[in-house]
Amino acid sequence: MAVSLASGSWTSVVYNIIVVLVVQQIDGNFVYPNVIGKSLQIHPLTIIIILLAAGNIAGIAGMILAIPLYAVVKVVVSYLYNILHLKPKETS
Repeated sequence: MAVSLASGSWTSVVYNIIVVLVVQQIDGNFVYPNVIGKSLQIHPLTIIIILLAAGNIAGIAGMILAIPLYAVVKVVVSYLYNILHLKPKETS
């Protein structure tokens, strides 16, 4: 009994899987870090490292929340740093 495929033949299925995997890898490793990095002013390598670490620590949920959390922490630390350096120094 042969298995019939709605999409055509086995070669087209394998070809589609290969194309999807290649496009996914290009998007995940090159396009996404560059786009997000430019919009958040974060180096693309930093994004890749954050995603790898968050994936190992917290899985998919960590990967989804890692970049927004990093962006928030970066803005808060930058803001506090600027406040401390703009505050006039008291002389005793």
